[in-house]
Order: sequence, then C-alpha cells, then structure tokens
Amino acid sequence: KRAEAQIGEVEAAIRLQREFGHEDIDDAEIDAKEENKKEDDVTKAMTDALKTHAGKIKFIENLVAELKVHMALERGETNELKKSMDELKNVPQERLAQIWMRSGDTNKALEVARKSVEGGTNQVHVLANWIDLLSQAGKEDEVKEQFGTLRRVASQSVLDLPVLKRIAPVARRLDL
Repeated sequence: KRAEAQIGEVEAAIRLQREFGHEDIDDAEIDAKEENKKEDDVTKAMTDALKTHAGKIKFIENLVAELKVHMALERGETNELKKSMDELKNVPQERLAQIWMRSGDTNKALEVARKSVEGGTNQVHVLANWIDLLSQAGKEDEVKEQFGTLRRVASQSVLDLPVLKRIAPVARRLDL
C-alpha cells in the first residue's frame, strides 16, 4: 500500500510538471511576442519550453512503469505482465533481464542479457549480471566459462559492487 501511495504521489508530480510546462509555454509565447519575433521564432520558443518538460515527464513515467511491473511481480499478478514489460522504455538491459527472470521467462531473460553482454564488451556489471542469470537458469558450464572472463575483466574493479556480491555465492559453490 505504501508503494502504491508513493506511485500516486509521483503521478501527481507528473501532472504538476505538465502544468508547469503549459505555464512555460505560455510565458515563452508572451516573451517572444513582446520581443516582436517572427511567428516561426515564437513557435520555436514554445516548442523549446515544451521539450524541457517533456523529457522530465517521460523519464518519470518510465520509472513509474518499471515500479508498477515490480509491484505486479511482488503480488504475483502475471495476467498483463508481459504486455506491461514490453512497454517499458529506457530500462537498462541488465535490469530488464532480471525482471524477465523474476517473471519466470528464463529464455527471454537470457536473450536480453546476452544482447547486453554482446553490446557491452568487457563491462564488469554486464558480465556479472549475465553470470547471475546463467546461474539462476542452471547453466553451470557457461557460468564457469564466464567467470574466467569476469576474472580477467574485473581484476581492477571494486569488489564490493552489488552485482559482484550477488554472484559471490555462485563462485563459492563452484569453487571458483
């Protein structure tokens, strides 16, 4: 219930941000007209004012959508979950893969994580997440192989990263 209330507060903040956007658009129009700017310049000033708020609103809306997916997973509500997950925008692939795994779609989780690894060569966080998901999927041979790569890549990394802590039990279990 607390999470739902917080999401409601964030959604109210989005509405407020929209109102501020409308005010800024009006102000931009008035200022441009007072400066005797051409109609195209007035329109551009209004558009620029809108863009400032649109980016902020979109960012917050994406976070709210991700939080709603997490809430649905916690409650075990899977009816509309796949559709909601497909609608997530700008979520880092590592987080998206973990969400797919939590939803029970191991194949989709591994597909998303694999793409992330392929696009993030030698990135410790991406590789450690891949290892975590492979382990959850029971792919021990691949886990061992990827740990070899991680050791080479992570030799200079801070070892208290949350993702490295998350896979530490896997390394111990496999005597790595």
